[in-house]
Amino acid sequence: MTIQASNIFWGQQLVCAILEYRGIVIPYAIEVYIPKEEAETNGYPFKKKTQIASEILSEFEADQKQEVFVAADTYYASPLIMNLCRKSGYSFVSMLKTIGY
Repeated sequence: MTIQASNIFWGQQLVCAILEYRGIVIPYAIEVYIPKEEAETNGYPFKKKTQIASEILSEFEADQKQEVFVAADTYYASPLIMNLCRKSGYSFVSMLKTIGY
C-alpha cells in the first residue's frame, strides 16, 4: 500500500515484529492496523491484525540451525498464525486464553 504524505487516516493499533538475539533488540517490521470502516472510506485494503501478522511472519527467514520463538498476545494464537509457525518450524509462545466457567 502506498500512502501519500498528504493522506491522513485513523490507525487504531500497530502490528509489529522485533528480533531479539543475544540481548540485542532490532525492529523488524511494523504496519498500522486500519479499522475496516476507515479502510473502506479511504479506499485502503482492509486487513485483520492476524492477516498483517501472518504476512510479516511469512516474510521472515531464519537460518535452518536457528531456533525461532514467536512470542505474541493470545489474540494471535489463531489457526492462521499457528499453522504458519508449524509450517516454518517456529515455536509459538503465548499466555493461555481464559476459560470461562
